[in-house]
Amino acid sequence: MYRKTCVWLFVLCSFLFAMQGEAYGAEGTLTLEKALALAREHNPSLAVAGEQVVQSEADVEKASSAMGPKLQVQASYTRYNEDARNPVFDGTGRPTGGYILEGFENTWRTAVVLTQVLYSGGSLSANRAAARLRTEAQRAREIRTLQGVENGVKRAYYDLQRARAFLVIAEESARLAKEHLAVVEALFRHGAVAKNEVLRVQVDVSNAELLQIQSENAVNVAWKGLSRAVGIALPEKAALPEPEKPLEGVEFPPDPERLALESRQEMRALDFMRQAALESVTAAEGQSKPQIFFEGKYQDVGDGFYPDKKDQWTLSLVAQWTLYDHGEVRSQAKKGRSMVREFLGRMDDLEKQVIHEVATARLNLESALKRTDVARTQVILAEEDYRMALQRYRVQAGTNLDVLDARVALVNAQNKLAASVYDAYTARADFIHALGGGYEER
Repeated sequence: MYRKTCVWLFVLCSFLFAMQGEAYGAEGTLTLEKALALAREHNPSLAVAGEQVVQSEADVEKASSAMGPKLQVQASYTRYNEDARNPVFDGTGRPTGGYILEGFENTWRTAVVLTQVLYSGGSLSANRAAARLRTEAQRAREIRTLQGVENGVKRAYYDLQRARAFLVIAEESARLAKEHLAVVEALFRHGAVAKNEVLRVQVDVSNAELLQIQSENAVNVAWKGLSRAVGIALPEKAALPEPEKPLEGVEFPPDPERLALESRQEMRALDFMRQAALESVTAAEGQSKPQIFFEGKYQDVGDGFYPDKKDQWTLSLVAQWTLYDHGEVRSQAKKGRSMVREFLGRMDDLEKQVIHEVATARLNLESALKRTDVARTQVILAEEDYRMALQRYRVQAGTNLDVLDARVALVNAQNKLAASVYDAYTARADFIHALGGGYEER
């Protein structure tokens, strides 16, 4: 009756919660895959990361537009104190009394202006390259954000399953305590035991019921945690699949640290930012070189709107070279070089962090797998010990305290087994997350 393997314990947990649960919408059971799909659709962190990519792409478009032509329409109105007139002189330099009208008291000017940068010393192309690199960095961060959300959902899901397993164990413990109480009361009615033994078991039944209440609350809290990880409210009575069986045959990649360094999106993002900083140095230095522009203008000037007099067009080729800017370009280049060194330092620190995370996750996984193997045997022994203790007590060959101690040991063993199983699943999720998506779950 009491000799159960860990698999049967988890099947019992699944059966009890399937009886209590309601269908999760029209799709039935809320599996881990469905929870992950809901998170991809509803988690706000992913929406934020996506919008940041859009903003970076807009920066690329802005940097590219600076290299293209600009077409402007201009209109202006100017009022003078009088018409602009220039006197007319004869061949000897004497004024003739006449004049040439050079402007109007009320002057309207309309123009269409086309400008195009022909040479910028490489600053515009470098700015565009830097913007593209920053966009790639943002895309890498978006991928890592998705990986982080998925790992958070996995951890919350396994926490929920662990809490449900603890609740089933607490319910089974309460049932065993009540069964024990029935045995003690029967012996008391026949005068085989004293009243204090009945009282002692009644207290133990109360403790088991309190533990069950705490376990039920832990399940409700775990539901809230999963809802937060997914990004939408989940029904607390949704049906869940059978509890996970102990992990078997876990394989590790031959060189997990190298795999993580190659796969982690944070490393790629920092490298893109380093390259963008180098391009910003090029852009800053390009401002100290000659800048060449082309400008074409067609305009009308007159004393009324729309002016119909003095139509004229001009074509201009402008070369501009800043010889002294009080150190502005030098300071921008200095800042860019400093950012390059900063990102190199951050990459070095992240490399050490990645190696630490991979090692820690692997050790946690290996430890959980070892604890699971030991806990399996412990559960079997504890079940047999409790069965024997209760049987001996029924024939008065053992004490009431032996039964109480045996049940405590059984509950502890079952809890340790459930904890080790879900610790292993959580550690595997953390290990895969630490690898950066370069290794699939097996």
